[in-house]
Amino acid sequence: MFEKNEPFTYLHCWKLLKDEVKWSDRMVELNAAASKPPQAAAESGSNNGQPARPEGRDAAKRRKTDGGPDSSASSTAFAVLQQMNDRCEESGQQQEAHMQKILGMKENKIALEEKMYDLHKQDAERRAMLKEEHLKLTKMDIEVRDKQSEAQLLTAEIGIMGADLEKLAPNVKAYYLAMQAEIMKRRGIRSPTSSDM
Repeated sequence: MFEKNEPFTYLHCWKLLKDEVKWSDRMVELNAAASKPPQAAAESGSNNGQPARPEGRDAAKRRKTDGGPDSSASSTAFAVLQQMNDRCEESGQQQEAHMQKILGMKENKIALEEKMYDLHKQDAERRAMLKEEHLKLTKMDIEVRDKQSEAQLLTAEIGIMGADLEKLAPNVKAYYLAMQAEIMKRRGIRSPTSSDM
C-alpha cells in the first residue's frame, strides 16, 4: 500500500514488528474501522480472543491523571511532598528565628560598642582635664617657687645693701661694694656719684 507512492525503506522493521500484539491490534482497528461505521468501531473493544495488548504511554498518563488504581500512590506521594514542604517551612522558620536572634545579638553588640566608645571618650576628656589641672598646679608651683626665690634674693640683697662697710676688712669691703654696684645695676638704680652726696 505504501509503495504506490514511493519505495518502502523500513521493511526490516516491519518484519520485526508484524507479529507484535500492538501491531496486530492496530491492524485490526484499521480493518474494523474501514468495514464498520465509526460509531460501531468505537463501541467494539479490542478483546477478540488475542492476548491483551500492553498499555501505552499516553493511556497510562491518562489513567494516572484520571485517578485510576495508582491514585493512592499519587496521594502518598502528595503526602510525602506535603511533609517535605512542612519540614522546609519549619526549617525556614527556625532559620528566621535564628537570624533574628543573631541580629538581636549584633544590635546589642553595637549598643555595647557605642557605650564603650562613650566611656572611652569621657575617660579621655577627664584625663585631659586632669592633665590641664596638673599643668596649672605645676605652673602655680613654679610661680610660687620663683616668688620664694625672689624673696630670698631680696633678703640677701637687703643684707648686702644694709651692711655696715666701716667695720669690715678692706678686701671684704671691696667685695661688698662690687656686689652693691651689681645689685643696683640689675635693679636699674643709678649709683649716686660723689657730687650727689
